Amino acid sequence: MTIPSVFLEIIDIYHSGGAVLERISMSRMQQLKQAGSTGTPLYFSREQSKFYLYPYPTSGTVTLNYYAEFDAFASDSTETIMSKLASDVIIYAALTYAATY
Repeated sequence: MTIPSVFLEIIDIYHSGGAVLERISMSRMQQLKQAGSTGTPLYFSREQSKFYLYPYPTSGTVTLNYYAEFDAFASDSTETIMSKLASDVIIYAALTYAATY
């Protein structure tokens, strides 16, 4: 799995065939990978821009829940996901700065 460009931190990773995957160290992952098992994943580890799963999934869906950063405003006419979903947060944040005047 490749990490999305807006990725900040993992919330959890789970497979459609089982429970939430447990994070393990890369050294432990390398030991497990030598067995070459396939099936429902139980573990994951991260190395730079990739996640590794063990055992390797042969079917199903892997879901990554993560914290992401919002895109910056490019101009006054640009909307971001944050401005569409939580415009009240932006308004109240602006009002806290305006209140000093």
